[in-house]
Amino acid sequence: MRCYDEDPTARATVQERVCANLQAFVSAGLLPSQNIEPILGRILCCETEAAAVADVAFVTEAVKEDLAVKQELLAR
Repeated sequence: MRCYDEDPTARATVQERVCANLQAFVSAGLLPSQNIEPILGRILCCETEAAAVADVAFVTEAVKEDLAVKQELLAR
């Protein structure tokens, strides 16, 4: 899974934030703890938006709920 964020801090902390969410799944009994590292190993945070979407079959957005922002993003 590739991801991108315009904010360099968000890019630098994506693994940490996803790991925290996965730890919560483990605590809730929804995920075996041994699955965390393999999941994190599949995440690549790209330095550019173009790199994140290059040669992919599926893209999803996760920007704030603002129609103008979403339209601008999807027009790229």
